[in-house]
Amino acid sequence: MKERAINLISKSEALSLLCNKTTGHWSLIKFVLSIPLIVTSSVMCVMNSFESETNQTMRLANIIVNAVSVLV
Repeated sequence: MKERAINLISKSEALSLLCNKTTGHWSLIKFVLSIPLIVTSSVMCVMNSFESETNQTMRLANIIVNAVSVLV
């Protein structure tokens, strides 16, 4: 029975290490895939702020929405 418990503990440790490595791997992939979204939103925010439309309220709303999107 003691041998079986030791075997179970070693398997649990191996599974724990594997789960930790998997979490780190997918976290990195998620971070790398979110970078283009952040860059695109930032560029859109800057472009909307330089746009010369006559509708000032729409321009201001675009800037605010894009800035909030970048921060989120």
